[in-house]
Amino acid sequence: PSTLNPLPRQSDVAAGQPSTIPEWQRWNDYGIGLFSEGNVGAEKGELIQATAAFEQVEKLGRADGPVNLARVYFKEGRLEDTVAALQRAAKFDPPPPRWIVAWFNGLVNKQNGFLDQAITEFRSILEDRYPELDKRGFDFSKDYEVINELGQAYYERAKMERGQPDRQREFL
Repeated sequence: PSTLNPLPRQSDVAAGQPSTIPEWQRWNDYGIGLFSEGNVGAEKGELIQATAAFEQVEKLGRADGPVNLARVYFKEGRLEDTVAALQRAAKFDPPPPRWIVAWFNGLVNKQNGFLDQAITEFRSILEDRYPELDKRGFDFSKDYEVINELGQAYYERAKMERGQPDRQREFL
């Protein structure tokens, strides 16, 4: 047994009932809590524990596990591991939402200097429409984080065209 195992809710324990929350979700919530601690000056320990929790989610057959591992790996600057986690997530049924994969692919491509690919990924988040977005009531067309990343990618791409002013202007 793991020392990381998230505990069932207190009300369930008091009533002598097993938790109604699925095990994968308890692990995932536990990992998210640890990861969130990592966003406010966290120690490496929280990210290590979050990694272990998300690995459990993946073992339990949920794409949330490798997607959240990608979050941890990206935060740590482990770009190859981020890509590998996203590739594993894509093999799950159901796969993770397209916009999440596009976001991390865009970030990784931007970091690696693959700016045209990053631009394509960020634009897909802002512009693509498909039934899952409508069903969930999501509209990312005004998401300022995506818009900012896209703008930075365009700016960096424009700098690559310094010898061709017309081409540079297209990106700016």
